[in-house]
Parts: sequence; C-alpha cells; structure tokens
Amino acid sequence: MYLKRLHKFFFKAILENPIKFFNTTIFLSAVAFLIFGEVNYWVKKKLIHQFKNGDKYCYVVPSGERGDMNVEISDTPLEIVGEYVAVKDQNDWYLLSLLIGIITGVFFVMSFFASDDLLGWDFRAIWIEVLHDDIQTHSEIVGNDNHHYYVIDGKLLTTSKNEIIVHMPGKIKDYIKSPNMFPQFKGTKDQIRDNKLDDLINT
Repeated sequence: MYLKRLHKFFFKAILENPIKFFNTTIFLSAVAFLIFGEVNYWVKKKLIHQFKNGDKYCYVVPSGERGDMNVEISDTPLEIVGEYVAVKDQNDWYLLSLLIGIITGVFFVMSFFASDDLLGWDFRAIWIEVLHDDIQTHSEIVGNDNHHYYVIDGKLLTTSKNEIIVHMPGKIKDYIKSPNMFPQFKGTKDQIRDNKLDDLINT
C-alpha cells in the first residue's frame, strides 16, 4: 500500500508544504555542514614577526583592517612560505550554519509535533489524499439507476448511486487501518456475467 506510493506521497507533501520543505532542506544542509565542515580553516597571513616562548611557537600576524596585530601560538612550527605563514582562522560559515541550524531546527522539530496546518505536516491527511487519487471508479446501469463501485488495490471500498461520496475520507481511513476488512472487487454485475459467459464458451 505504502511503498508503491512513496513518490506520490513525497511529491504531494512538498507541493502542499513548500515553506516547511524549504525549512527542512536548510536545516539538513546546516547539519551536514556542521558535521563535515571545520570550525577553523587554514589561511595564509603576512608574517610580521616570529619568536619562541618556552616550548611554544609564536607568530605575529595582522588582525582586522585597522592595522591591529594578533599573536598566533602553536605547539609545533607552522609552515612559512616567503613572507606568509599558514595559521588557523575562524570559519564564519561554520558559526553561521550553527545559528541557522538552531533556528530552523526549532521549526523542524515543531513540524512533527504541531497539530495545526501552519506548522504540522499532517502526514495522515496527505496519505488520504494520495490514496483518494488512486481510487478507480467502475459504473454500470442497474434498472433506472447508475451504480458506482469505488475500488483501490483491487479492494471494494464502497458503492453508491451518486458520483460524489462525502464519506470517502472515512472509508480511506478505515482502509489504512484494516485493508483486509474490505472484500476483493470481482467486477460489476455486467463484468461478472461476461466473465461467466467467457468461461462457459472456453470450456
């Protein structure tokens, strides 16, 4: 019931909840960056001076755009190429991802527990819509009445003389809970009669 309709379910969930889907995408992207990204990254800075303080290696490098200086301290010698030294600098993207991850994460968690349409996904309602779209209708004329048979996965959900069934969502809910409760649809009366005639002819 579910596996063969997963693609329809995800498509409808995205189509009906574009903002929630966008929030989820941003949240998962931020989490991925926090997992695989680096808090600091290597960057080359102009070396102003270097010295050793005990067993620590110290490097004086520019800091900011106002001519300030900063002392980078390392347990091991850093790589120096010409007038530049490779030091670790703070990854602003990592901090931004952390902030975005926290904000979107709050809405991501709320979307699974909220009961209103604005925040919640309402997966059950989406499944009902997906199943409703897959319902097949078989019709025949019996006497002066039009009889309609509503079938899904070969199971007879309900019959009616009207084309509009107001209680169909309730029937679909029952089908989700207990699909085996519904009988196999063997066909309309005309189809059953034709099948019997074919069996007699072929025997």
